[in-house]
Amino acid sequence: MEIFKIQSLTYYYPESEFPAIKDISLTIKEGELIFLAGLSGSGKSSFLKALAGLLPEFYGGRIGGNIEYKGNNLRDWDKRRLPTEIGIVFQDPEKQVCMTVVEHEVAFGLENLGIPRNEMHHRVAEVLSMLDLMELRERSIFELSSGQKQRVILASVLAMHPKVLILDEPTSQLDPIAANEFLDYLHRLNREWGTTIILSEQRVERCFDMADKVFVMHEGGIIYSGTPEELVRKPDKDLEIFYPPISRMFRAANMPFIPISVKEGREIIGKQLRVSGEYLSSFSQDNIDRYEDVVVDIKKLRFSYPKQPFALDIIDFEAYKGEVISILGENGAGKSTLLKLISRILEPRAGNISVLGNVGYLSQDPSDYLLSEKVYEQLLFALELKGIKESGQIDDILKRLQLYRYKDQNPRDLSSGEMQRVAIATVMVSDPKIILMDEPTRGMDNLVKEELIAIIDSLAKEDRCIIVVTHDIEFVAELSHRVIIMADGEIIIDGDMHEVIGSSFYYSTQVSRLFKNIDPHIIKVDEGARMLREYIVERKT
Repeated sequence: MEIFKIQSLTYYYPESEFPAIKDISLTIKEGELIFLAGLSGSGKSSFLKALAGLLPEFYGGRIGGNIEYKGNNLRDWDKRRLPTEIGIVFQDPEKQVCMTVVEHEVAFGLENLGIPRNEMHHRVAEVLSMLDLMELRERSIFELSSGQKQRVILASVLAMHPKVLILDEPTSQLDPIAANEFLDYLHRLNREWGTTIILSEQRVERCFDMADKVFVMHEGGIIYSGTPEELVRKPDKDLEIFYPPISRMFRAANMPFIPISVKEGREIIGKQLRVSGEYLSSFSQDNIDRYEDVVVDIKKLRFSYPKQPFALDIIDFEAYKGEVISILGENGAGKSTLLKLISRILEPRAGNISVLGNVGYLSQDPSDYLLSEKVYEQLLFALELKGIKESGQIDDILKRLQLYRYKDQNPRDLSSGEMQRVAIATVMVSDPKIILMDEPTRGMDNLVKEELIAIIDSLAKEDRCIIVVTHDIEFVAELSHRVIIMADGEIIIDGDMHEVIGSSFYYSTQVSRLFKNIDPHIIKVDEGARMLREYIVERKT
């Protein structure tokens, strides 16, 4: 049974000459799980807002075509009751927060609908437990980390028991453990309870094989609609960017069958690759000892927020010139706090921090950096604050981050991924020697992520030190020399990137999970493709 029928849907934001949604016609069946893919700015968020009944009522602009939900025009539905039918979770949790206390936020929508108190308490307790928020239920939302805020918003939407769940980058601020648990819950909602789910997610590896169908958007339109299996079989270079890493690896090795999951890939390898010591790779590993010049030196660091236990407890840490370090860990582990201490936004309670060179700091929230009316003016302002004369570096960094065409636009009118890139450009334009990045890939598509990896690599070769806090393990594998894992305010692992990711259970790539029992040092797509070419394709010939 069709739950959505979309006919010739087109939408323009106010004062925009170009459509954010362009002539989309398709149907979505009740109980389907749809994965919506596309590059940043392709129209995904706008399309999801339209399906949730938010366009044009809450954003203005012009809309054409029609959306039917359960056989009736979506615009005719009672907007007060619509959240019990269709729930939506945005990219930025700050945009959905209404209350100040966690438990009150989760109950807010239920109270507005007049849900009986006993049932309301049951629903709130259920979702708080499911998303591991029970211990935070009496906390102020403004004291939470971004990942914790994201889970609170997810809980408030799920408490409404919607028939359709629309999610725009829902795991962008969740650590790998929390993200996997949440996606598993979505899968159960879909498979066991029949909830229709429409999910946009830049980290394709997390949800590609869960989907019944994949829609790919480009410039406001749908350029592909079909199953995940059909998509990876298409010999289309423009679509390969939306494959999960496991599929890209088999495609790069020219394998005849392209899997969509680690399980499928393992079955293929099990049939064709005979494992023995001779297959152990000789992939080069970064030796931490080769770095000599310390630029960040931390001794016995301790820090706590007012009326809270220690956020960081006895941290010893060194970072070197030319080194790229990624810091992983669960939400609330102290990763962002460590960056703020290095940048001197916070001051330690005990211990010493020595920093050699100017520091550029990128926070989790890109809106912190969007203070001007135009992108160009924003970067110029950043230079003026540092007392640096503009000599062409603004245009250079805008081009490197694929932002040049937006130089005269208001940065707040851009997509979340584009705003994130503007924030990165604002930090990098002043040419800092130590660069701290907190979740830099949030909302960023794979093409732009590849550009950012290339930029970070070039900066490291210029002897800059880059420290990145992220939940994006695939990103970590492509750029890091060294990986640190934090838990409960302490550093629990600090080592070579291949060693740490290759030996981790949760903090691992798709490729490393596939090759874990063959060679734990194979963690990247190009490394895995080389193994397949050498020990399967070439052996067969």
